[in-house]
Parts: sequence; structure tokens; C-alpha cells
Amino acid sequence: ELSKEAHTVVYGMDNKIALKADLFNENGTLLIQMEASKDYSIRLVNKTAKEVENAEFVAEGNDTLIKGNSNKTIKVVFA
Repeated sequence: ELSKEAHTVVYGMDNKIALKADLFNENGTLLIQMEASKDYSIRLVNKTAKEVENAEFVAEGNDTLIKGNSNKTIKVVFA
């Protein structure tokens, strides 16, 4: 079950923010607002996406692996 929203920050070795993600679950659609200084990947465990906007994705078993490289809002629609 997805929560209504979640937030995370990852710091680099220089103690500066390397990645920030704000996730919002809106009626079964996941919006991920990304701020990243490098390429990144996000694994959604036991969630299968049928469509992802503004990033590449691949289904791996019951998981979805999302790969991105810029500061964008990613929209994930589930199967």
C-alpha cells in the first residue's frame, strides 16, 4: 500500500544534497518530484507500472525500475 506522501534526501560525500525526492500518491498515480545532480534510479518494490512520464522504466518481476537524469516531475501510472 502506498502512503499519501513521502520525502527523502541523499547527501553526497561533500555533505551537499545529491538527490531530493518528494513523492505524492494521488488516486493511484504516483508523482515523484526529483532534484538530482547525477543520474539516478528508483526501484518500486512489488509495484508494476504500466506508464511512466519523464523517465525511462523497466519492469523487473513485480518491481518497476525507473531511471532518470534531470530535475523533473515523474508521473507513474500503475497497472
